[in-house]
Amino acid sequence: MSKPPDPETWQVPGEVDLQELRQPAGGVFGKAPVHWTQSGNSMGAGFPQRFKYPLVRGELDGGLDVVLIDAILTVSGEGNRDGFVSHKGANAYFDAWAALVGHTMPTDGPVLVDGGVIQVPYLEAFGGRSPLAEVHMPDGNLYEQNEPLFSATIDKSSLQTWRDDDAEVSLYYQLSADVGGWYSFGLAFSPVVSVELTTPIPLVDFLMQWAWPMRGLIAAATGKRVDISYLTCSPVIAGDDRPHGPRQCQVFNASVTQTPYTSTKSLRDKYVSDIRLATDGQSLLELLRRWQALRDAENPILNTYDITAVGRNQHPRARYLLLLQALEGLCGFEKRFEEQQSTFVTERDSVMTRCQEVLDGAALRFVKKYLVKRRPVGLDSVLREMFRALPVDIELRLAEGALVKSVRSENPSITSTLDALRIVRNDLSHGNKTYDRRELSDAADTLERVVRAHLLRLLGTSDAILTRVLTPER
Repeated sequence: MSKPPDPETWQVPGEVDLQELRQPAGGVFGKAPVHWTQSGNSMGAGFPQRFKYPLVRGELDGGLDVVLIDAILTVSGEGNRDGFVSHKGANAYFDAWAALVGHTMPTDGPVLVDGGVIQVPYLEAFGGRSPLAEVHMPDGNLYEQNEPLFSATIDKSSLQTWRDDDAEVSLYYQLSADVGGWYSFGLAFSPVVSVELTTPIPLVDFLMQWAWPMRGLIAAATGKRVDISYLTCSPVIAGDDRPHGPRQCQVFNASVTQTPYTSTKSLRDKYVSDIRLATDGQSLLELLRRWQALRDAENPILNTYDITAVGRNQHPRARYLLLLQALEGLCGFEKRFEEQQSTFVTERDSVMTRCQEVLDGAALRFVKKYLVKRRPVGLDSVLREMFRALPVDIELRLAEGALVKSVRSENPSITSTLDALRIVRNDLSHGNKTYDRRELSDAADTLERVVRAHLLRLLGTSDAILTRVLTPER
């Protein structure tokens, strides 16, 4: 730690708390930084005081090293004290954005990494290929056979790799083998994604460019909320020329559950993911690159489509409104009505020119004030445009739903599915009326698939994948 204005670094005992889905935290028992102020012949300090450290390095019991990144130290006392003002516990506490645990850590910041390994639930279904090409089990009574043999053949094509000039991404299975004893025998496989970079980047960029987009891809492919199960990175350390594997450190951050898993059951019957890389011919690297491009372009779909907010565990009213908002935002971002708007502006300018020739005073000011400058676009027009951009007739599916049927039966003047959806949105937004929770939920389920399909469309997936997303009966 740096301590103004005394020594730049020093050692002090402490503890660190590393848990799943939480930022690293801990305490310091001993010398801590304090800013003192002098007034005449006396010195004083107010507490608590806070200090920021780009990097804090420590050694754990057992020999592992830990590095805290972007730590904030809250100090309640310069050191341990007894008496009236005592610190029986830690006299300073810290919170950090992330922590790395491993051997041979960086000694100064910023921490740069040139690769890492990411595990997210459903990776085996997303990859679309089992690690086993063939398994063999002897039939009948084992003791009646000459050489009963159990065997497994690894499918080498389950290692899928994609490259460009700046990165190499692989999806493969890490193997755990129980073959060292005489009373058990077995193999287990853990699907992971590895990323190797030609140019090191800060750890925060690795999470934002690779780990979090990988999590988002799985959520979009499955329609399920997922967290990162396990994450490692390979810090770049001066003089350390070892390959990525030996340099790997475990990452602790609020986005990681620290629950690595092995695949179970039969992959060949797993269809939870609408993307299956091996059979669809999709490039994982290209999908991640497109996700990065969407983020850089600030495409609103990455902000409005969050399975945590629009998933089935949320209230259907909120889901319905958020999903329609996502479609409106994406429609505007893609400027789908720009041609009509350009025509409208031309016609408006022509009308204003004619008005200036025949009107004056209050009449002309009234026209200028109330003749809108942008072509009005209703929700029904937006939905029609966004539905038509997909390979499945969504309007027909919604028309067959209970919500639209209920609205149209109660109000015969509503003659279209899109009008019914608009009426429901307006009623919910303005508190005019409530609707059956189950009917809303069913409609929201369909709209969630529509928004998810548009996200995958922007990522460049095929119409076959979009059809899977939009066809729940599979």
